[in-house]
Amino acid sequence: MAAIGRHTEDLLPCVSTKSLCLFKCATKHWLGLIDHPDHRRNSESEERFPRSALHFFNVSGEGRPFIYPSFSFLPDRRRLHLLDCCNGLILCRWYDISTTRDDEFSYVVCNPATEEWVALPDRRQSGEVGTARLGFDPASSPHFHVFVFLMDARGYISGVDLYSSETGRWVYKEKGWDEDVTLAEPQSATVFLDSYMHLCTACGRISAVDTKGETWSSFHTPCAPFFGLIQQSQGRFLYATFNYGQYNDDDYIPQKNNDDDYEEWQLKVYALEDCANKQWILKHRVGLLNLEAFGGALQGAFDWVAIHPERDSMFYIQGTYGDNMLMYYSMDGKPATEVRALGEAAQPPYLPYVPLYTKLESLRKWHQDGTETADDSM
Repeated sequence: MAAIGRHTEDLLPCVSTKSLCLFKCATKHWLGLIDHPDHRRNSESEERFPRSALHFFNVSGEGRPFIYPSFSFLPDRRRLHLLDCCNGLILCRWYDISTTRDDEFSYVVCNPATEEWVALPDRRQSGEVGTARLGFDPASSPHFHVFVFLMDARGYISGVDLYSSETGRWVYKEKGWDEDVTLAEPQSATVFLDSYMHLCTACGRISAVDTKGETWSSFHTPCAPFFGLIQQSQGRFLYATFNYGQYNDDDYIPQKNNDDDYEEWQLKVYALEDCANKQWILKHRVGLLNLEAFGGALQGAFDWVAIHPERDSMFYIQGTYGDNMLMYYSMDGKPATEVRALGEAAQPPYLPYVPLYTKLESLRKWHQDGTETADDSM
């Protein structure tokens, strides 16, 4: 029995985290063996969790994440990039083990809570990487949509590849905006609302396109030309930003030219009350003099994460690389609180994830020609 025990201990570091959790439920002996400090240290070594690994954090601060960051339910791969998350589904770039080229990959949409996934067929513009975003609203449709925005040589959006899980095919549409449009930041958050994908674009504007690429629109944010965060929360389209000076409906009025004057800088959160007329309503405003926790926003040591989907609160990263903290701020006037020190694990994009436990017919495997298959291989 001792020999068997030694062999078991040698094998533990090779066992997946998910299997270890199941084994712990088998007997008290397994529980004690796996939870032993020596074995726990081995199973959480740098080899098993390299710096480039995916990380999930439970923002409630209680317990471990609800899903395993290994994505072991997906086929073996050389690399996996998480690109976007929308209502429980995650869009990824999956790189096959057999290739070392960064432009050879497959788009995969998966549900980590149910371990369902689908590999999308190749796009017509397969050599153009583009900026990919995911749209999914289970309240209105069981089908998801993928938008891949393509750029011209100047960095402006020239068109979009559109994928619908209903048809299983890609469609290309040329840009329908009258003006040149470029993303404010390549990894900035997007909002999928009423079958439109909304993007934060340069010059303080929000640009949108529908799932068929037939209707294109663009409108100003309430605090142009400042960049901010767009999110959907409690069924409303929200925009959060830091604004210097005063902003009265139509005019931006700068007060002073002193970046260190926290009293003049304000955190503002707006809600889009009238989507048809693009009417913004101020939802929350507070001066940064009263919010020392947001000081990093004026020092280049700040990143937006998300606005809570069901509460008047938000999450953000405070600090510099290797010394950063996940923060939580409630709009009810309470001080911002620290959720977790992230260290080198915190690198964008930061994707807010809420598990979806509903099984979806749209998460089926498709052949490269668009026909359905029940095969689990890529």
